[in-house]
Amino acid sequence: MLWSLIFTLAAHAATPEQTKRVLEAQPECANFVRVVGEKLMLGFGAYWPVMGAPARSAIPSTLKVVDLGDESLLTARALDAGVDALEADGQLFVLTYEGLEERDLLTLELRRLHSTHGEARALGYKDHAMAMVRVGQTIVIAHGRLGLSVFDLNARAVTMRIPLLRAQLPHESMATSLALAGGKLFVLMDNFTLPTPNMPAPFRGLVVINPATMAVEKELAGIDPGATDLFADGQFLVISYLGQPLWKYRLSTLNGNRLPRPAGIISDFGQPGHPTGKLHMDETYLHGCFMQLPETAGKPVRLVPRSLARRDLNL
Repeated sequence: MLWSLIFTLAAHAATPEQTKRVLEAQPECANFVRVVGEKLMLGFGAYWPVMGAPARSAIPSTLKVVDLGDESLLTARALDAGVDALEADGQLFVLTYEGLEERDLLTLELRRLHSTHGEARALGYKDHAMAMVRVGQTIVIAHGRLGLSVFDLNARAVTMRIPLLRAQLPHESMATSLALAGGKLFVLMDNFTLPTPNMPAPFRGLVVINPATMAVEKELAGIDPGATDLFADGQFLVISYLGQPLWKYRLSTLNGNRLPRPAGIISDFGQPGHPTGKLHMDETYLHGCFMQLPETAGKPVRLVPRSLARRDLNL
């Protein structure tokens, strides 16, 4: 199957133990942890500088790439806060809230900056890009309230925009994350507007898309508010609510017309705190940034790189 091949090629070449050792040696973390080949990628930066501001502008931030073999470190100044990263065509593509940065994979030198939307205006709150996944020769971007953008790697431009759940207007939902699994593209949708009396509640759940045609196949409602991340392997699809809790679904149970009960809800991580940001799961560990809560009052919360054993999480 094509999508099985894509998943296999995207899987990292480093061993889980290498990834754990190098990740936990890093002094800081924030928005995402990604592993591509022999590279560990860490993104930093804030989304909104001041709540209530009329518009957002780019916030320059830091991108770090660590070689999992020799542990050498490259650091680049990103034009905006990085929220995701992947490799394609021998280049590194870094998704920020405001655009898609194409960088040299070896030096991190910025090659081009691509738009991820076609709006001739400053984007509003939760209109911005939030996550991405490679699907063949495209990069599909979860773009908040705007739905999905499809970036064509051959054209080096967005060639398709897919608004989602427009039938529920004036209520709105937003695409916060997405994952390619089991031959389907799953898009995580959280509500943006609050329920209105005598109106259906805004949709929260998964939109299932045929990745070959980018046509919506079904909508599976039934998740709690606050869903921020979606990731998968060949067995599980996992939804993160700011890292706590994690809801896991068996992919084999997602073939119906409604969202089944989760196969498990993970809220105990063996220590005070929980994962946060975008997480990376391999066959052994859940790698990410751990929000470490203080054990005594008055101490600050710390963000610590951490790899949690899947067997300890029943994942």
